[in-house]
Amino acid sequence: MHDMTRPPPVFVLAAPGVPGQTLVAALGRNPGAYDLPECNLELSGTVDNLLREMTGMRQGQLHGLLRSLSHLLVGEQSMASVEMARRWLTRHMHLPTGAVAQRLAAMIAPRRMVAPVTSALFEPGGTERLLATFPDADFVHLQMHPVAQGRAVMGQSGGAAAMLMGAVDDSVSPPMPDAQELWAMAEAGVAVFRAGVAPSRFHALRVEDLAAGPALALAGLAGALALPADAAAVARMLRPEDSAFAGPGPFGAHLAGDVLDLAALRAAVPAAGAVSLKGPLPWRPDGGGLRPALRDQAMAMGYS
Repeated sequence: MHDMTRPPPVFVLAAPGVPGQTLVAALGRNPGAYDLPECNLELSGTVDNLLREMTGMRQGQLHGLLRSLSHLLVGEQSMASVEMARRWLTRHMHLPTGAVAQRLAAMIAPRRMVAPVTSALFEPGGTERLLATFPDADFVHLQMHPVAQGRAVMGQSGGAAAMLMGAVDDSVSPPMPDAQELWAMAEAGVAVFRAGVAPSRFHALRVEDLAAGPALALAGLAGALALPADAAAVARMLRPEDSAFAGPGPFGAHLAGDVLDLAALRAAVPAAGAVSLKGPLPWRPDGGGLRPALRDQAMAMGYS
């Protein structure tokens, strides 16, 4: 049985380029849940190590945690409260990161914590830490057509996310970032999560279905997660922009706010048939297409 003083959380597994924070924010409007941005606590074993590792180019990976602590401990997100959150982390450097994650879930209880997971799909040990901390969690795999996802990734800073994650095609000279490799890496990370949980606690939703019929998709997902799925609950979930974490945060924690309203989501996600698994990829100057194994994998998800 679940410990109802800290009900099981829900984690949305979403690759770069997939609007996972929007689904998280929508679920967080449900009266039985509450959303947080990506906290990345599972990327290290202790708060001390996490603070040491999340510096330089990686310091933005702490912004979601700082915003979460700021909001839950103080009730606001401001420069002052973000600095308070930093001091809180410093005072608790001795704690395992899992203990901090459980504290966040307890502060949200009796509502279920809902949070996105992206970085842990690529970070060794992240899956194991998250599953050990929350063995009763539900996981939602937010899927996206690999070509549509690739367009989103390659349209941001020339595919910087793919390059930073090592998603490159080194069969060409010079090696080039290739978003299909990022899609494959993320799906491999999702498979590790899927293998670690009971089938009843692993759910899948295509972002295209969410964009085309949000009320139906959200009601179905809420029901699968044992959350309220009545008309009033669905009406609330249709307003992800009402999340406390929508939009940029204060200076010092300004990231982790990429929440779209549903009209913007529909505009951002290509409709069925607008992209194809066949033919050249729009970001490859050599006219290369999807690797056959990736095409088969996407077809198994219902894409064409």
